[in-house]
Amino acid sequence: MKTFSLKTLKNPDSKRVFLAALLSCALFLFAVGGRALAEDVIAPEWEIHIEQEPLGPAKPEWKKVWDRSRMLVRQNNLEEAKSSYEQLFTLKPNIVAATWEYCKLLVRLEEWEDSAPVIEGLLELEPYNQEFLLVGGEIALANNHFNRATEYFGQVLENDPVGPFSERATMGLIDALKRLENTKAVHLLLEQHVLRGNDDDASLMQLGQLSLDLKQYESAGKHYARLASRHPENKDFIYQLATIHEQRGDLNRAAKYWQNYLTLNPGFQPFHRKLVRYYLSRDNHQEAVVQLSKLYDLGGRQESDLALQIGNIYYDTLDRKDKA
Repeated sequence: MKTFSLKTLKNPDSKRVFLAALLSCALFLFAVGGRALAEDVIAPEWEIHIEQEPLGPAKPEWKKVWDRSRMLVRQNNLEEAKSSYEQLFTLKPNIVAATWEYCKLLVRLEEWEDSAPVIEGLLELEPYNQEFLLVGGEIALANNHFNRATEYFGQVLENDPVGPFSERATMGLIDALKRLENTKAVHLLLEQHVLRGNDDDASLMQLGQLSLDLKQYESAGKHYARLASRHPENKDFIYQLATIHEQRGDLNRAAKYWQNYLTLNPGFQPFHRKLVRYYLSRDNHQEAVVQLSKLYDLGGRQESDLALQIGNIYYDTLDRKDKA
């Protein structure tokens, strides 16, 4: 059995009409069951019981309204549920558990501006509540308050780096830092995210691109190599690997990926030309003329210097006057 105490929410401005006043009597809420993630359940299937002094036989009107609000949420009548919660707060403006449900409802409805003062009021009461901090970060992010979002997400991670909300907080922090154009911090967080076993394709692609942006070619090559091993048919990953090794000056490995790419996309002339230069620089005229011939077949017949280069290699270097 989980117990919720009703606390008074502060009322910093007139927009938070439901975040005011002290309780006139001591109330305790009892809920049975586990606590779900904020994004999954707005009003969990808990039966709410009240203890109050003096104990009256009739259910208070505000409790009836709350029960109705929760029922409407479960029926997915979200707009009607919103109105019902707002009616509840005119009767009893300071029920923390109900306010939390209302906050999650506003998030589900993507009413980000209205949800901001609600979560801020909750955090004034419970500044270390991990769920409140997490949702506060997500609301701040949606409202383009990126610095505030980083503070909330960062506090979640500081309080419990490997807790049940750490992954959502990490991804939220990464998103906020991206919007603040803090590329180095995003790269560091993504590296840690992947090292913890979150090596899905999307994370590796982000990390690979960030590594390229920071000119960390060795790191970029490592991530794109993992992607290419998973998806050998994906020519974009092969292209990136070819470019990365060329940037690093490792032309032997770059040539391998140029060839791999051309297996998937034979008509890509820039890589044929790169291979021509590569083979000629290593006096491998036999392979160079193969690439030149492919370029000629791909539309290079109008390039007189291309035909001349092929002829010269056959005549002067390969001693194949029949081919010249």
